[in-house]
Amino acid sequence: ELNSETGFNYTCMENWFDENLLMSKIITEFVEINGTFLPNKWKVSHYSREGRLEKEESITVKNQQINNTVPESAFSEQTYLKDGDHLLDEATRQRYKYENGKLIKE
Repeated sequence: ELNSETGFNYTCMENWFDENLLMSKIITEFVEINGTFLPNKWKVSHYSREGRLEKEESITVKNQQINNTVPESAFSEQTYLKDGDHLLDEATRQRYKYENGKLIKE
């Protein structure tokens, strides 16, 4: 279902079993930031073939921003490494160990 009030984004999507029974339904809400519509809430419902609601989830995204500078470090492999982790630079075949926030050559 397209909605003109959300920049013509889909606000509801349904999947159906072959027997014409609802399998899942996703309802999406949007927020407008600087003229761009971004999804910020989802409600996902899953149904059994008997029509029973099996699982329901709600997801909310907070503090969305657009066209703001993102620090280069946000996309660094060091973002997710923990002390003792190993990293292989596949271009140079050099191995590193992550210790105290730094990559140490092995």
